[in-house]
Amino acid sequence: MLSYQELQESILRVEEKLNSMVFVGGNVEQTPTSLQLLADDSEGYSYLGAFTVVKKNNTTITVKAYDGSTYFTHNYCIMGLDRIEQDSDTDVTITVTGIVYGKIVYSAPNYVLTFVNAAILPDQIVGEEYFTICDVVFADKAITKINQVIRGQYHSQRIV
Repeated sequence: MLSYQELQESILRVEEKLNSMVFVGGNVEQTPTSLQLLADDSEGYSYLGAFTVVKKNNTTITVKAYDGSTYFTHNYCIMGLDRIEQDSDTDVTITVTGIVYGKIVYSAPNYVLTFVNAAILPDQIVGEEYFTICDVVFADKAITKINQVIRGQYHSQRIV
């Protein structure tokens, strides 16, 4: 029988192994050390977790959402006791080098989640919550680099 500490260590080893793999086209592959996502949708993803970002064209990225057939991660934010879920793929037009961030606003009786491109994350204000999704380099009127920042669901104890 395993001790509690041995069980914890075993679980951590399994989690580390699972975190180093992704499923691409039905095959298990090692996760790349770089999460730069320049591939088009048809070329597959190098990250398949929450809020996966893919380049759609030279000026647009898509924040993938659960569809039950090709992308199986639900994207959600927890605000206190409320859960806000992204319900469909969301396109974001890129116009500047900077970030793409999630913006949560309370609009009675629900929270609303949108995605915005900006040079920097705005100052926090009452009634809004922000979290960075990815860094984007935009040069010569085209997206040249995307770096996935968030690697999981977003949780906040703050209630806007």
